[in-house]
Amino acid sequence: MSDFNDLPVDPDTKILSQADVEINGYQAILQKWRWDGITAHSLILKSAEVSHLNDKQLKSMVSSSNFDGRLDSKTVSRKGTYTFINFNFKY
Repeated sequence: MSDFNDLPVDPDTKILSQADVEINGYQAILQKWRWDGITAHSLILKSAEVSHLNDKQLKSMVSSSNFDGRLDSKTVSRKGTYTFINFNFKY
C-alpha cells in the first residue's frame, strides 16, 4: 500500500509484523510491535479519511473487527497524517 510508505516508527519500537488490511471500507496497516517489554497491535489509518470519527467510534470499529483479541483497553493517537488505534496489549 504505497500511501503508507512514510509511517513513523519510534527508534525503540520493533515491528514484528505488518500487513495491508481493509476495515469498514478504509485501507489501513495492521502492525504488531514490541516496545519496552510490551507487545501490542496498531491499526493505522489515514487521518484525513477518519477525521470525522471520534475516538470512541474508532475504538468501536476495532472492537467489532477480527483484529481485536479483546485483551485490554484501546488507545487512539492522531499523529498528523496518521491515526493509530493501539490494542491487544500484553505486558
